[in-house]
Amino acid sequence: MDSEARMADSLANRLNQRHAAQQHAQQTEQDKINFQQWVNAFISDNARPEYDRMMANLKQKVEEVNAGLHDLPHF
Repeated sequence: MDSEARMADSLANRLNQRHAAQQHAQQTEQDKINFQQWVNAFISDNARPEYDRMMANLKQKVEEVNAGLHDLPHF
């Protein structure tokens, strides 16, 4: 193989490697975006039940405290 052919092969290999690296970076970025969308959806799907549970706990605690306050101002 002459030097021109080796240089052409070397250039082709470098271009292929660079292209593969760019594709990998793009796929990694897309995976990151997809994961963040999944996280956001999970949080929004599960936020309301958790909020309701926490509010019920808070209401129960306030009622317990208010019951023991007698003549003091209630929450």
